[in-house]
Amino acid sequence: MTQSRAAWWRLDRRDLYWLLALTLVAGILRFGSPIFLDVFAHPASSAPISAWGIGHNYQDPSLPGLGKPNDIAPNSPFVFDELYFANDAHNDLLGRDYFDPEPPLAKLIIALGIQLFGFNSFGWRFMPALFGTALIPLMYMLARQLLTIRFFAVAAGVLTAFDGMTFVESRTAVIDIIPITLVVLAYLFFHLHLNADSVSRRRWMIVLTGITLGLALGSKWTTLAAYGTIVVILAFRLIVRWTWYDGATGGIALLSLALLPGVVYALSFTRYLMITHGITNLPQ
Repeated sequence: MTQSRAAWWRLDRRDLYWLLALTLVAGILRFGSPIFLDVFAHPASSAPISAWGIGHNYQDPSLPGLGKPNDIAPNSPFVFDELYFANDAHNDLLGRDYFDPEPPLAKLIIALGIQLFGFNSFGWRFMPALFGTALIPLMYMLARQLLTIRFFAVAAGVLTAFDGMTFVESRTAVIDIIPITLVVLAYLFFHLHLNADSVSRRRWMIVLTGITLGLALGSKWTTLAAYGTIVVILAFRLIVRWTWYDGATGGIALLSLALLPGVVYALSFTRYLMITHGITNLPQ
């Protein structure tokens, strides 16, 4: 007998409350920080709380300690490698030639925020912040697939929401948070595939796993590690007969993991190949 969708995902009403609360907190922190409790620092201020948000210019030379006069881009709105990735994303929108050794998909995703909100710090940080926020509920749901104990999922969500590295990566226009989120999504689909109780669910989940792995590879090559991990785990489970397939499902699984990621990866270069490239933009 096929389980309900909620039972298959191992989510009940309390899980939905936790998902909503964790996502809300993560979104506020990522989009709104730094948040200042002026009610304590400046009790006479009219606003008890103020926030700079992700669109703030952190290299404003008027702010002591934040200006970087010796940087490659002094007093610019860019933070660290935003100088490269935000401009590359903008060049994708404009159809300009640029050189970057990384796959193009993460920059195309950043470009979507620029298209929506303009070429400014909020625009190029919007999509990383969105992906960084989405990472928290995905991590919660993945933890629920790994263990049936709700505390484990809550701990995973809370620790990810407040982890310093993921927080910083979610608030700057660098590409890392995008493949990280896609890898967690791929792991989630893969575990849903392993835990599926019907042939159709098992087939759909392995197809979605392959698509998501292709998207992750199109964002950054380091996600090959996740790809290899999934292949090794599945091969081991098939050898020890913890997982078994009928002929058609086995064929779909083979195509989904051997062919589909490569197809999606190749398609991620479509926009890049539409732009005429030369040797003038090679790094000096």
